Amino acid sequence: MKVLFFYTLNTIRRNKSTSLSIMAAVLLSSVLLCALCTYGYTQIRWRAEIEEYTEGNWHAELGGEIPYEKLKLAEDNLYVDKTMLKGPFSCLALSGESQLPYLLFREADENYWELMGEKNVILEGRSPQKSGEIVVSKSFFEKNPRYHLGDTLTLPQGERVLGGERLDETRVWKEGEQFSQTGEKTVTLVGKLDVTTNTAIPGYYAMGYMDRASLSGKEELVVYVKLKDIRKTYEVMPRIAEEIGIEKDEYGQYVNHFRYHARLLSLNFVFPPDVDPALAMEYLMAVLVYVVLFLLVMGAFVMIINGAFQISAMARVRQLGMFRSVGATPAQIVLSVLTEGLLLSAGPIMLSVGIGYLFTAAVLGAYSQMLGDLLYFPITVHFSLPLALLCAGACLITVLAAALIPALQIAGLSPIEAIRMQEREGSRRQKRREKSRQNRVRRRACKNIKHPILYRLFGYTGELAGAAHYAGRKSFRAGVMSLSFSLTLMIGFFSLMSMNDFLSERNRGEAFYNILVRLDLAAPTDGKLPKELLSVPGELAGTCYCDTRMAMWVDPSRETERFREQGGFAGLDLNKWGIAERDGKYRIRTYLFGIREEDFDAYCRQIGEDPSGYYDQERIRAVAVSMAPVYPNVVNNSRKSDLSYAHLNLSAGEELLLEERTEDAMKTDCVLPMEIGAVAQEGPQIGDIRNSYTVNLYMPLSVYYAAIGELSEEKAERYHVNLQVRTEPEDDLAVTDKIEELCGLTMAQEDVLIISNARERRDNEVGMQAMTMVTDCIGALLALIGISNTLSSVHHTMLRRRREFAMLRSVGMDNRGVARLLFLEGLRMAAGPVVIALAVTFAAMQMLMCLLEVSWRELLPWLPWGKVLLCVTAVVSAVALSYLAVTGRIRRDTIIEAVREENV
Repeated sequence: MKVLFFYTLNTIRRNKSTSLSIMAAVLLSSVLLCALCTYGYTQIRWRAEIEEYTEGNWHAELGGEIPYEKLKLAEDNLYVDKTMLKGPFSCLALSGESQLPYLLFREADENYWELMGEKNVILEGRSPQKSGEIVVSKSFFEKNPRYHLGDTLTLPQGERVLGGERLDETRVWKEGEQFSQTGEKTVTLVGKLDVTTNTAIPGYYAMGYMDRASLSGKEELVVYVKLKDIRKTYEVMPRIAEEIGIEKDEYGQYVNHFRYHARLLSLNFVFPPDVDPALAMEYLMAVLVYVVLFLLVMGAFVMIINGAFQISAMARVRQLGMFRSVGATPAQIVLSVLTEGLLLSAGPIMLSVGIGYLFTAAVLGAYSQMLGDLLYFPITVHFSLPLALLCAGACLITVLAAALIPALQIAGLSPIEAIRMQEREGSRRQKRREKSRQNRVRRRACKNIKHPILYRLFGYTGELAGAAHYAGRKSFRAGVMSLSFSLTLMIGFFSLMSMNDFLSERNRGEAFYNILVRLDLAAPTDGKLPKELLSVPGELAGTCYCDTRMAMWVDPSRETERFREQGGFAGLDLNKWGIAERDGKYRIRTYLFGIREEDFDAYCRQIGEDPSGYYDQERIRAVAVSMAPVYPNVVNNSRKSDLSYAHLNLSAGEELLLEERTEDAMKTDCVLPMEIGAVAQEGPQIGDIRNSYTVNLYMPLSVYYAAIGELSEEKAERYHVNLQVRTEPEDDLAVTDKIEELCGLTMAQEDVLIISNARERRDNEVGMQAMTMVTDCIGALLALIGISNTLSSVHHTMLRRRREFAMLRSVGMDNRGVARLLFLEGLRMAAGPVVIALAVTFAAMQMLMCLLEVSWRELLPWLPWGKVLLCVTAVVSAVALSYLAVTGRIRRDTIIEAVREENV
């Protein structure tokens, strides 16, 4: 064994060229593997940092109205690290000169200001550090320029009341409400918050500092919890909730706004024990895709690095056969080859960890620089000792797997076979196959031509090229396979990125409208502004509607036959779809849609109805559509997600009893009777499809306002107006700018939301350019790996054949003939990887396209043909350069030197 070890060291020393080629292949492959590890870890930590920065570093919220005396039950729990407190709202009345009458004020303790996200949205100034210091919404300073940071104000403190009843401080303004003063509060303005509130809410948002020592014990608090071990969140928090006495609702969920910081937990791979497997897969999908990609890259690199080890192993197969003849076991032969792999890869792997980190840092740094201000949270490349060990371990496994393949092949040869460079006889089937091959050779020999096609095309030079390729098919196969894997990775990588762009654009293009405008109003619209917004030059179509959510109870006997065949309500995950079951009946969501009158009339005529029968505000009638998703579990495919069918049997003239209470916790008993005027198969073209096992009711906008007039203030969003606009793509930006200008004349900026396809594309353009730069860097590294391995493979394969070329020259072949022979071999070696890579890539794309229902006609314009051509050109150029260099070397060789040369 010791002799084999020193022999291995001596082989590495003597065959410097082969050793360097193996080290280069290992280094380049390991750099990409380490870069992938670093990038994946950085992405996860970056997203977790964003979540902690924006939403805070907490694991669960116990909810509001928690008495102070029950706070100890949470704080005394052994698993709890910290609790964060936020007090209830109160009103601080401003002077009559202010646009809005109140500061909607609440306090938070020191832990809250340390761990939650509000401190990160302070535009100017600082967070409160003692009682009496407050930070206020930026809109307060914009609309009240007489106030400045550092001002100290003494303001009346109290409640909003209407008819002797207290109003929720954050509700919209109610006609006739008054301010009931309960005391005074002296506050100092120390910061501006990048927060705005809807102007329908009569106040500016403000937060102050809560001194726990000053709490009286009567306060009702909002409590957030951070555990010592995040992995125990779903185990510990239910116990704390039970101890405090938080009840559960009809869906089995805790009430009182109890919730988990689910996104942060999932980013730390913490999931609830009863999580829906489909939901867990959705959370883990990105990670699983990344892991699968990483494993595929490892497998590809095994084949690439294997080519380098094949050359080294086959070069010393005779010597290893001699060791077998003097007593070396197959295991020792395998260990010798693996030892060579370990010795040659140790340095490159350690070096690749640092280079991979630097490569990732450079690429992400360039990405961040290109995005500039669009990247609102900086990317920090994360690295750690466990990650370094993981990178090194993955690289080592890849190298050992690559070295193990030739090691097992050589160890399987008998000493005589190894010395003679012959394969060991195998099973009967192998013997029959070998005998059949020998017979074919004999038949060809009888004809004196083994490669008739090459002979006819190129004469005896073609015949010699074919024979050389057949004789050295294993060496050629290793080079072709490694190059094919590299080219497949490059083309596949760019093609998948282009397919992702296509899917995003397809989903966006499926929408009939390309501009959405949302107006947050506190009262019914008079229609003037919507009419102006829908009359902007360049608009092809537009609609205006309001909506509100109600509920109704249905019996399973009303299920349609199609719905019943699919399992009906009993076969649904009721919590997932927001459906409650009680006494055999199901409470489903029902949406009321108030549509602009001319659009509603057109819709009625479309379904064969007379619209005049729907304008009676005393006897409310609506067109009903029962909608369930045809594909309830579809992801990222708007074509399928919008497909619906009727799941309930409804009939014209039937009266529905709609309840305002969509959740048991809502404090309302309002019931709205509604008559079905007609039953339709689909709703109007308003760009809003609600098909989550719901019933949608459509009526004129004026009737809608009459219908919801008696609903409680819990339906504050009922007056929000949605406008959908369709334009030609080239007119999108101009129309959007005009709409924004018109809205700015009569409404506050915070009351308007505008989403435009063209704006999204424009805003994402820089991001796409940055992402393209990242993919190009990765593609360049893949190309470098493949090209370097090709240069090494061709170089060493050709040098091993120096004696063969010397013999050809000794029998009269001139340099021109040798060059032509090498040209034909190079042409065959270059064509093989291109054909294989294109075939494999397009076959894989075809399978993926079948799953995503994408046709080649749709995808072809999106494919990166320029990059595909560049990759193919790089492969052909690499092979050409390799053969060109070898041709010069062979021409310079003397016949005697070539015959005597033994080391490669």
